[in-house]
Amino acid sequence: SIENPGIIYISGASEYTVKILAQLRQAGNKSSVLITDPLSENAMTFLNSLPEEEAFPGYFTNGVYTMAVFLSDIANEKASIFRKEYLQKYNKEPKWLAAFYYDAAAIACEAMKRAEIQGTGHIRRDRIQIRKALERMYRPDTGIKGVQGYIYFDENGDSNGPLAIGFYQNRKLLPTFSQYRLKIEQDDSKDNPVEKVLSGESVVVGGRIMNNMQIVYAGLDINAISRLDISKASYRADFYLWFRYKGEFDEIENIEFPDSVNPVKLGNPVSERQEGDITIKTYHINADFKADFDFHKYPFDIHKLKIKFRHKDIIRDSLIYVPDTLGMSGTKNKDIHVGTSEI
Repeated sequence: SIENPGIIYISGASEYTVKILAQLRQAGNKSSVLITDPLSENAMTFLNSLPEEEAFPGYFTNGVYTMAVFLSDIANEKASIFRKEYLQKYNKEPKWLAAFYYDAAAIACEAMKRAEIQGTGHIRRDRIQIRKALERMYRPDTGIKGVQGYIYFDENGDSNGPLAIGFYQNRKLLPTFSQYRLKIEQDDSKDNPVEKVLSGESVVVGGRIMNNMQIVYAGLDINAISRLDISKASYRADFYLWFRYKGEFDEIENIEFPDSVNPVKLGNPVSERQEGDITIKTYHINADFKADFDFHKYPFDIHKLKIKFRHKDIIRDSLIYVPDTLGMSGTKNKDIHVGTSEI
């Protein structure tokens, strides 16, 4: 009944959340909604069966935000390896539950290793030693780095790592344009942490400093591949590259292509537009790139021509590129690989 309720928070299991969400949308309420967990497959099936969703994919979920234990698009390099192996084995994207149990098994194995369990003594004594090993993982540097980030335990035995925030768009769960991550390593710069908090670069939660990390969506459409020269291990690529982001992003002077034969400058964008508070800039690039050809399997060899870019100054703790798969044609998400500030 409130005319402008702001963000609506729904706390509950997916099967109940989707029913409330459906009633809100069917009543014409387009407010942003925050839910506690990503929607389950059964919940999505329920929404997809409704006539509004069939006519307009994303009708119920567009504008819905959720807290997520694991989002592979913005996870660390260990998660990238985990995702790749998971796709190879199961031919589908890993959900948060898979990452959660993977980390649980990894930290259990590490605890047994540190406790030097041999399996020859009494099982009760082994369990006590494993528990002590887990208790000694009380800081990031004494824990382990899992696919969800650093894993360690507080005085209550809880592992309360920061959650990622995602939003639904066209039935896909994507990372929001801004995330906060725990500051693990000491900053050697002379920046004042108080100033960073006041400017919004950092926040303090429970006595822990968390840094703001910008998420920039990037997409690439290939027009043509030509001048393939095996002797020089090079080729020419003609393509469009675009960035979609909130706030400020200094891409023109600071994006570099490490595999280009000659330095590539983005120049002026061929297209620039605003969608609300979202900026989308597109650049046309036609340049020569180096390739790494491997002929060990000749004549059955397959070669991948990689186009990489990165920011010259900003590291992964502050900036992550996410494949803008919603805007790319003829491209599967598993064909796009994200590295440290690099796509």
